[in-house]
Amino acid sequence: MQRNSSAASSGSSHPKRVEKPASKDTTVAAQGKENASGTHSNQVEASRVGLQAPSSILNEGLGVSGEHIADYICAVEFGWGKDWDGHDKGSDGKWLEGLPSGSKMGKLSKGGSPKARHVLYKLTDGANGTGIDAVWRADPATNYGKNFAIVEAKASRDEDGPKFMRKVNNTRQPGVASKLGVSGATDPSELLEPLELEQEAPPAKKSGKFSRSKSSPPAYCEKKQIYKKPKQILVQMSTEWIRANIESAVPKTLVYQILGSYSRHLFYAPLYHPKQSPKDHALARLNNTDETTHANHSALHYNDQEVKSFVNKRKKSLATKYGKLSSLNIE
Repeated sequence: MQRNSSAASSGSSHPKRVEKPASKDTTVAAQGKENASGTHSNQVEASRVGLQAPSSILNEGLGVSGEHIADYICAVEFGWGKDWDGHDKGSDGKWLEGLPSGSKMGKLSKGGSPKARHVLYKLTDGANGTGIDAVWRADPATNYGKNFAIVEAKASRDEDGPKFMRKVNNTRQPGVASKLGVSGATDPSELLEPLELEQEAPPAKKSGKFSRSKSSPPAYCEKKQIYKKPKQILVQMSTEWIRANIESAVPKTLVYQILGSYSRHLFYAPLYHPKQSPKDHALARLNNTDETTHANHSALHYNDQEVKSFVNKRKKSLATKYGKLSSLNIE
């Protein structure tokens, strides 16, 4: 049963991103690549860092680790994919009771390497690329009464951890508003998942009695003025961002069903997590060890209301820089 308490720390004993957060490899995000070879990526990591500490893992590796952990928390702990036939199988895995759909629980978005719909991430798979990390047909009983779940997975290195997380019996959890990506922003440092949405700007009308003189050339001789289109600024996991990305994440036949009944979930798997699960996964990916070495899945979990508060905090901050944009309306 999903814990409904504020920012619950998710984890189970069963198989079931200061530096910019590593939910996406920056190269992958910028180029929109979705079919990076997980095996090649793992070899690159191994050749660079050998058997070093998990903090040496590359951004892509951290991102995939976070998505893998989130997938198995959703599938096993939340109970949305119990008929997936095992842990860490990636594209070799199967849904024993049929593929997930609008009515059958399970993962609706893509995973694996190469990317394929309904596949849960294997730890050595390539990064997701830009857009929504995962969409699930969920159980309303463990999804705040909604039929679908929009999932974002983030991870970060050990040195990013706040001091209070290292205290014994700590119950506080770190805020993650600053870790929500911004698309359409002009400052590259703010871009986690670049996505530029543009809207037409109406041409400026000439005014005043001198707007056209008798000596003015005919209209057909005038150079066509080029009007710059202002960009929309979208905050990751906002309702506007979800609407802009949902069609590329799931079959089009499910888009309206999902938009009508979804809850947001943010899973944060920093290496300093008290249950060590993210660190175990980082070590397993670095050292290419057996799946039994990362069978437990734990992450800090933030529910829909918490995600909403993070989104609004980010929107308020951006509005002071970019002004009142419809995409920055408070939810």
